[in-house]
Parts: sequence; structure tokens; C-alpha cells
Amino acid sequence: MADLIIADDEPEILTLLERLLSLQHNVRVAGNGMEALQLVREQKPDLALLDYHMPHMNGAELAKQFNHHAVPFMFITGESEWEVIQEIISLGALAYLLKPFDPMKCIPTVEEALRLAGERRVLQRSAAR
Repeated sequence: MADLIIADDEPEILTLLERLLSLQHNVRVAGNGMEALQLVREQKPDLALLDYHMPHMNGAELAKQFNHHAVPFMFITGESEWEVIQEIISLGALAYLLKPFDPMKCIPTVEEALRLAGERRVLQRSAAR
């Protein structure tokens, strides 16, 4: 059971993701980037799901903050333009879901991102030795 943060300014998306993912994980939600950053300061999650467009702090700005706090993340976004996808990848996202997404694809995508986050932690520990 992993600790997840979901940050999205669309209440329907938050509710859907929270219901889906809380069956297997501990989930905390944030309606904007500032709330998500506060949650990270309180308790570092195993993975964060970030909306690309949010008020107060967009997903790209939030991703940079999460990198600073060594928090693995993935994106949920309606943006399918190649430039945006390239930015998401360059920011260090482990995965992304395009809105509207199929709820049945959500869980395997999150599980894969958690697996990659775990591998990244192992590699970082090995490199630190």
C-alpha cells in the first residue's frame, strides 16, 4: 500500500481518482498546486499524480518543486501536443494519463509509475554508497 497525492483542480477527476486508487493505496487530494506542495511538506508520498494545468501553481512548476523534495510524480493532463509531452518527460515524470482517461488504464499506469519510483529509489541508494 503506497501513499499517493493527487493534485487536480477538477473535483470530478479528484473524486474519480480518489475512489479508484484508495482501494489499494492511501490517498490524499489537493485542489491546486499550493495545496499539493503543503501535503508534501507534511508527509512525503510514494507518488504524486499532478494535473498539468492548475491555479496558483501549474503542474510544471509543481513538478520542479517535487523534484527538489525528491518526490516521484506522474501527470494527468488533457494536453496531447508533442511539446507538452516532451516537457512532461523532461521534468522527470514517470508516466502520464491523457484526459479523459479510461479508469481501467489508470490503475496499471499508477502501479507502473510506483514500480519505477521504487527502482529509482534503489538506484539512488546504491549510488549514494
